[in-house]
Amino acid sequence: MTREIPCDLVRILILEAQDAAQVIVLREHGAARELPIYIGLPEALAIHRVIRGEESIRPFTHDLFARVIGELGAQVERVVVDKFVSEKQAGTFHAKMHIAQAGKRMVVDARPSDAIALAVRLGTPLFVLEDVLVAASRDAQAAESPQEAAGPGDDEDADTDDGEDTDA
Repeated sequence: MTREIPCDLVRILILEAQDAAQVIVLREHGAARELPIYIGLPEALAIHRVIRGEESIRPFTHDLFARVIGELGAQVERVVVDKFVSEKQAGTFHAKMHIAQAGKRMVVDARPSDAIALAVRLGTPLFVLEDVLVAASRDAQAAESPQEAAGPGDDEDADTDDGEDTDA
């Protein structure tokens, strides 16, 4: 098992164009490595609402899940982005939520977008395995926009006037 590197959510890019991919960016504590992760619009908006401190009258899915975890007396101790599967022009990330309840510990597979949406609600620390950072990260100073992280051939338009780039 490789080392878990603590990271912060430092940016979320929300594009309103149809079929556009949204981007969240994790940055290694005290370093320049960044990990862009393309996610769906509902998850991006769920994360963005929390970052902006917006409250809803009724709970959204991630709010509900956070509440259920609390009511069950459980805690999400950490979220770890633990796998990157490289595909033709992009890749897929995987994550694990480490949960504790009444002295019992469990690890639950999750999409990084859902795990991070939950983590921002609960103040849960985020980690990325070293192997994943080596395989998929970029240098923050070298990359000026999330589009550069997608690599050649990706057709996602990550720098349009239709989007909102929010520093987390």
